[in-house]
Amino acid sequence: MLNALWVFLGSGLGGVLRCWSMAYTYQVCGKYFPFGTLVVNILGSFVMGLLACFIPLRFSALETPLRALFLVGFLGGFTTFSAFSMDTLALFDAGKYFLAIFYILMSVCSCLISVWLGTIAGKMI
Repeated sequence: MLNALWVFLGSGLGGVLRCWSMAYTYQVCGKYFPFGTLVVNILGSFVMGLLACFIPLRFSALETPLRALFLVGFLGGFTTFSAFSMDTLALFDAGKYFLAIFYILMSVCSCLISVWLGTIAGKMI
């Protein structure tokens, strides 16, 4: 039951940070392309890889609650596959087929690279 509380707390904090991050990204980059969702998913993927390696190596006694708080809760609230899906559909609906396909490829490839780089960083810390 305590892990559910950690997930709840982390999800709320991650969701608020996602809202702020996306708003700032759209303010800086504009809204013609879903940069906000792309940025939070890339950052979240990096942090996921980093923490997935770092937590067990440095905090093995607290691994379960920290995973619940950060990996499941915070990063679950911060990153958003549903927004990625909706953004992609909106690009297709607007007839921006090239941008939609570019967005799909950019999101998947950059998030995979980010989680990989995060795991490398997590092992080095």
